[in-house]
Amino acid sequence: MQRDPSGNRKIAVFISFSGQGGVERMVNNLARGLTGCGYEVDMVMARATGEHVEGIAPEIHQVRLGTRHTLTGLPGLVRYLVRNRPAAILAVKDRAIKVAVMARWFSGSKAVLVGRLGTTVSAAIEGRGRIRRWAWYWGMRTFYRHVDRIVAVSHGVAEDVRAITGLPESQVAVVRNPVVTPDLHDLAGQKVDHPWVGDRDVPLILGVGRLTHQKDFATLIRAFSIVSSQRP
Repeated sequence: MQRDPSGNRKIAVFISFSGQGGVERMVNNLARGLTGCGYEVDMVMARATGEHVEGIAPEIHQVRLGTRHTLTGLPGLVRYLVRNRPAAILAVKDRAIKVAVMARWFSGSKAVLVGRLGTTVSAAIEGRGRIRRWAWYWGMRTFYRHVDRIVAVSHGVAEDVRAITGLPESQVAVVRNPVVTPDLHDLAGQKVDHPWVGDRDVPLILGVGRLTHQKDFATLIRAFSIVSSQRP
């Protein structure tokens, strides 16, 4: 982030903590990294539930809007922006990006607005009805052009966003998830208490992710079946 001429180093991260997914873990890692670089981070949460809320570092200021959905967090985010005037806003996931665009309009904030996407949207909504897909794409094309930069977790996600929105390549950047932390090195050195891991003569396939259709564990299971039949 470019240094604000006024010396303002406050960054607002707008997100809904609502589960046990990797997004919340990623945001906590990122927030700790930003504070370590000398920025003041406010975690502005439309919803604040789930185990990762407890993992927010003490040096990060928590702002709980007290709503149950990202969209209903709009009035609270507007009030926050008027009172706190951060230099930058990081909105995490599609709904948060759209709400942040509206909040910046209504509050008159001059903060730099960055939206972060970690999902290939076209694949995520592939099975939904034509009207719903059209409405989702229309929302992205309408709101994303008012975002200063979209951060995609991979080149595939970046290409998908550009194809849907028509945004120029310069407005969509690829930044990988902040997963390599000091904690990761400590955890990697710990012993895994499971017999499958301890026995190096037993082949092991590990799948990591939520048990949802989007993570496509069905393909992993089919692939495992093919390999198993060929290499018992």
